[in-house]
Amino acid sequence: MLGSLPWIMNGFERACLLKDINSELFDEAVCPEFLLWAISGAGVQLPRRSYEVLETYGDTILKLAATLLAYQVYKKDASAGEGEIENTKVLFVTNYNTYRVGYYQLRMNRFLRLCKDIEPREWRQPMLGEDARKGKCTGGSIADSVESLIGALFLTTDDLRVVLSWIDRIKLVPLEALS
Repeated sequence: MLGSLPWIMNGFERACLLKDINSELFDEAVCPEFLLWAISGAGVQLPRRSYEVLETYGDTILKLAATLLAYQVYKKDASAGEGEIENTKVLFVTNYNTYRVGYYQLRMNRFLRLCKDIEPREWRQPMLGEDARKGKCTGGSIADSVESLIGALFLTTDDLRVVLSWIDRIKLVPLEALS
């Protein structure tokens, strides 16, 4: 009986963490399983349960949101081409912008569950010079987790308008201009 106590506490702590994430970040409750995936880096659980799968969905939706915004900016400009739309889109879809929102706005570093990578890759956080951070909660992980949360919200609600509204609310892409 006492041998299973750490496992029970771990599950209890996990449930509390997921409840905190839901109440702090979202208006609508997101599926706890998707939330757990969104905050779990590779190496914590099976690879298919890391945030990388949800990150793909979130990144696609984020690029769609930025493309919608760029289209609205240039839709009445007959001289604007694909290059102008792409250049405007990439202002918002960058690891630095996503990191900034994830760290300062959402404070994702409180929630991430990461293990040291088997083969850590160097990632230089912007504006910190040559200090490479390996196998830690780097800015790349924070940016990826924000994209994962977008994917988790979409898979839970199955409503693109809800997801785009959340992207606007966290100030990732200013979509209020579309209204």
